[in-house]
Amino acid sequence: MARYVPVVLPIEVRRVFGERYEKIIHVFADEKLSVSYWGCAGKSLPARVEWDPKKTEIVDARLRGSVRTTAGPMSCWAHPKIWFNDYVVWERDIRDIDGSVPFDVEVMPILKNGGNTVKIETCMPPMPWCGHDSWFTVDLVVTYEGEQPNIAGPRKIKRFPWEEYLKNAAIGACIGAPALAAYAMTFGKPVKRHAIWGALIGAGGGVAYSYFTVGTEVEEVVAT
Repeated sequence: MARYVPVVLPIEVRRVFGERYEKIIHVFADEKLSVSYWGCAGKSLPARVEWDPKKTEIVDARLRGSVRTTAGPMSCWAHPKIWFNDYVVWERDIRDIDGSVPFDVEVMPILKNGGNTVKIETCMPPMPWCGHDSWFTVDLVVTYEGEQPNIAGPRKIKRFPWEEYLKNAAIGACIGAPALAAYAMTFGKPVKRHAIWGALIGAGGGVAYSYFTVGTEVEEVVAT
């Protein structure tokens, strides 16, 4: 059975001027993504922003932060992307020599009064020697007047990793059944019976392997 654990996103509130304030949600802080061979790597987190239009005026909403990478030199590069609510709001090609590359993009037109999602992604060119690491720092900055909007981060669920147990049990059974069947054929024993015992022993070995390598709980981030 899943158990929910809150994930606290660091939040700052600061006065801009007069009755105008900024609420800064630190969504990703130097978050590392690694990609190798050819492809992309990504991660997303939900951030819920709620306000009462009668009491709060949202003046602006932006994603601010920076990206740095180990990609390079020559024909190798990283192509980081910042997504907000399924829209790519920032992307470019960068290399290690660029250092920390800042970004500051407006997301006000696609900010939802409710659930929002911030996603980071990095891709590489189709050359196997261009694998790299990239680090992302992303803040969601909401500028408002009036009553402070409510911000909620994601939650993690702790659950039993049944997929890993089933997968490793199946692998163990596939190894154990033919192994004991071959033993039975070699020494003139009942093949079917030994194959069944081999599958059961292999499945048990897979369960034991899962217990010692994965444990009985895994964490997943889910929307609030």
